[in-house]
Amino acid sequence: MKLPKLNREDIKVESYKFNDEIISTRVCVFDYIIGGGLIPGSIIQILSESGLGKTTICLQIARYLVYDGKKVLFIDTEGSISSNTLEFVGLKDYYDETFIYIRESTFEMIEKIIDSSINNIHPDLIVIDSIASIINSGFIESKNNKEKLSIMSTNSFLNSRPLSLFFNKYNSIAKKEKITFLMTNQYRNTVSPKSGTIKKPSGGKNCVYNSDIILKIEPPRAKTKFKKYYDNNNSEDSISLEFSIIKSNTKSPNYIVPFKLIYGIGINNIDLYIYCALKADIIKLINSYYTYDGQKFHGYESLYDYLLNDRPDNMYDIISEQMDKENKS
Repeated sequence: MKLPKLNREDIKVESYKFNDEIISTRVCVFDYIIGGGLIPGSIIQILSESGLGKTTICLQIARYLVYDGKKVLFIDTEGSISSNTLEFVGLKDYYDETFIYIRESTFEMIEKIIDSSINNIHPDLIVIDSIASIINSGFIESKNNKEKLSIMSTNSFLNSRPLSLFFNKYNSIAKKEKITFLMTNQYRNTVSPKSGTIKKPSGGKNCVYNSDIILKIEPPRAKTKFKKYYDNNNSEDSISLEFSIIKSNTKSPNYIVPFKLIYGIGINNIDLYIYCALKADIIKLINSYYTYDGQKFHGYESLYDYLLNDRPDNMYDIISEQMDKENKS
């Protein structure tokens, strides 16, 4: 069988149009570690153990984006977010307008929800929290006992194969539609043989291959270079953490960024700005007084409150410049 001959004029091809717009999340630490902000068409994973603030950070990013007029689809596969949580973080007023919250955990329904939202509202950001909790519908929806899947099944293909196809599909769609996907993930299991601890993220190699950026959140390392930052910023309502890079096309895997996560609110920009501005001599500490922008502040709290109410325009630039210096030193 001979294939038909095609003339060049029969093949209509348009060059891919790059979208150079970078969307700031206004979460300086996150923007810095991913290369400046959300790049439309990219897939970003945040990986950590359970309970280290992945959901809180995603809600914080979603809040700032809808404040700036962007549209966000948020899929909660764990069912851990309540109406009170959305109200507390400031998203309740945007509910069903520019912020669409869906609670669903099956591949089939999540696929329909995402496809429908792309066709109807075309969100700027799609959050899936988390991919580790997406399951085959046969476990919960099948009324036919012959088709119903048992939790005793040892066939990992039941979830790993759909997740692999899921990433293949939405990696292509993300690039075509210029939509950013932000997904949280956690470790599938922890094995402790004689050789040490082995941690495996959910999803396997294909989920890594189809992600543009993968970040890891973990507590500060024992010999962290940012010990002074952590020592100066201890409080009962926050936890000290670090972002590090597993995969990125903008920064080295050696890059680490410290941050404080305020419980229920998100990443604290102000603490890290003060730390970086002190290093850059923009803020000066003389005895117990801080000087900044021609003003004098007695104690850390008064300076912090001032910056909280009057956010510096150069916050991202100062954090970025100082973190570059410390990571390259």
